[in-house]
Order: sequence, then C-alpha cells, then structure tokens
Amino acid sequence: MGKLTGNLICYPNPYPILNDVLPPHRDDLDDMLAIVFTGVARPTDEDRKRIPFAVRRNNVRRALEWLKRNNSLYRDLTISDSNLDSYEDGAIPIIMSWNEETDNNPLESRAANDNEEAIGADSGECPFAVNGVAYDFLTADNLNAVKALTWNHMMQGGKALAVPHGHTPDSLWHNHNLFPNMFPWLFPYGVGGICNPSIRCELSEHAHKRHLMLYYDK
Repeated sequence: MGKLTGNLICYPNPYPILNDVLPPHRDDLDDMLAIVFTGVARPTDEDRKRIPFAVRRNNVRRALEWLKRNNSLYRDLTISDSNLDSYEDGAIPIIMSWNEETDNNPLESRAANDNEEAIGADSGECPFAVNGVAYDFLTADNLNAVKALTWNHMMQGGKALAVPHGHTPDSLWHNHNLFPNMFPWLFPYGVGGICNPSIRCELSEHAHKRHLMLYYDK
C-alpha cells in the first residue's frame, strides 16, 4: 500500500530595511501597502474614521518602544522620528484614488466565453463561479506548453507579480525563532516558539502546536 505525503519549506522574506528602521517613511508606504474599498459609493470621511488604518503617531511610537523593550527579536530596532513626522496624525497614510465602474464584470477577469457586461441574476438561483487552473492542465506531460504560454504572455507585455525571498530556506527543525518571526502578532514578546530552550519538560511539536491553537486570539 502506497501513501503520499508532502513537506513544506519556508524562505525568509527580505525585510532588513523594515526590521532595522521603523516605521517606514510615508513616501515609501505605497510600495508596501494597498487598501482597496469596494462598494456602491466613495468612502466618506466618517467611513475613513471607522477603518483601522488611520495612523496616530504617539500610539505608533509607544507600540514600537514597547516592542523594542520587550521583544528580543526587535532589540536592534531603530525608531525614526523623521519617518514618524512624515505621517499626518489621525489620517490614512496612503493616497486614495477613486475608480468608478459601470459594471461588475471587468474585462480582465472574464472567461474566454464570457460576453456579459454584468454578472448576477435578477431571479432564480444565485450563480456561483470558481476561478483557477484545472489540475489536469498542470500535468508533467504539458509542462513545456505551460512554459510556452507564460513566455508568450510576457513577450506580449503581460504582467506578473514577483515575490522575492532569501536564497536559503529557514530550518523547520529546532528553530525556536521561526514562528515568532513569521507571526509576531502571536508572539509579541518574541518567545514561546516551537522547541524553544525554555521548555523544561518533554513536549512534542504536535502537542505544543495544539496548545498554541487553544489560545482565544489564535
């Protein structure tokens, strides 16, 4: 009887600039963050006050000072006063652009056989669409065909998203800083990771992960 199993590897993302100096300058934030509003009308000033993206400089400074003081992974952090001053206090720190659509079926997201200007149903059952690549299209015998389509797409000026990462994978074994680095909001003190040296009893990785998943804020 044969069984199939898979393994996951993690590559570190290049964040040394963010890790060394925080917060980033306001002019650099558009390269890192995008906020998309969807709805029937442009967000009002009241709507903007209710979303959790407004920057309050004093709160940001206090949070960074706490992080530097209590989290060993951020001990070398530099808090930039000039970068903090580049933010307007209590405002959303990115440029907001408004784009009005006359239909809800953009051309770039349509299927090849989709000629409808709008999607949805006025009556009857609600349509349900799933977008993706069929598994039988990505088989080993047509890998060259997929590469050819990709090459043709790029040569015709098509766009692609590249997510850089480090050259060497992070070790998943006996790396107690792995999860605190990946999920700093779950490990605000930078401690408590899997297989950390502070554990004084026999505790398997499975049992430790199960324990962490019991936290109310998981």
